[in-house]
Parts: sequence; structure tokens; C-alpha cells
Amino acid sequence: MKKSIFYVFYFFIFCSVSVTIAQNKEDKEPIWISMMNNPNTNYFTAVSEFNNYWKDKERPNEEEVIFNDKKVKKKKAVKYAFEYKKFLQWQKKVFPFVKNDGTIASPTEKINMWEEEKRNRQLNK
Repeated sequence: MKKSIFYVFYFFIFCSVSVTIAQNKEDKEPIWISMMNNPNTNYFTAVSEFNNYWKDKERPNEEEVIFNDKKVKKKKAVKYAFEYKKFLQWQKKVFPFVKNDGTIASPTEKINMWEEEKRNRQLNK
């Protein structure tokens, strides 16, 4: 009797550990999400990681596609759909401040660029 309780106990521990390991593998977020939130990231590397992740996956529908095409069928939610759209916005917002080496201008550099542009406009008037 004690042996059977012992085996049942270890069986449940083994199952719970297996489930935990499987969930950790599935829950690990793609690297492009953390790169998007890092101000010191390389833009070209982040875009490359993003494209590699979505290369063989179904991409979420854009809002204008949904509203313009009434024949679009509702699909089940795509994992990381919010992050997908957030990355596209980040890409548009950051692109003007990308340097040749892929680094993104710091807030101080952005202010300096704005002040220089402001001086240039005043000189051209």
C-alpha cells in the first residue's frame, strides 16, 4: 500500500514538472518584442528578427483590411497580434532616427536634430 502511494505521489510530481516545462517553452516571448522595448537595440537586427519570426506564421489582419473588405472572415486571435501591431508602429516612429549603423538616436540626439532643423528653417526664411 505504501509503495503504491509512493508511486502515485511521484507520478503527480513528474506530471506537474512536465506541464511546467512545456508551458515555459510556449510562453517564452520572441526576441523582437524585447528588442523593440530596448532603446539601445539595433534597428536592422530587430526588423530582421521580426521578419524571421513571422516568415512562416499567419500575420494578423490590419484594421483597414477588416473595415474595407466586408468579405474578410473573422479569424481566431493570432498569438502576439498586439505586439505585431505595436512593432509596426515602433518601426514607423523610429525609422527617421535610425543611423547608418542601425543604432537609434537617443532623446538628446533627437532634440539636437530638431534644434538644427529649426535653425536651418530660420536661415532659409
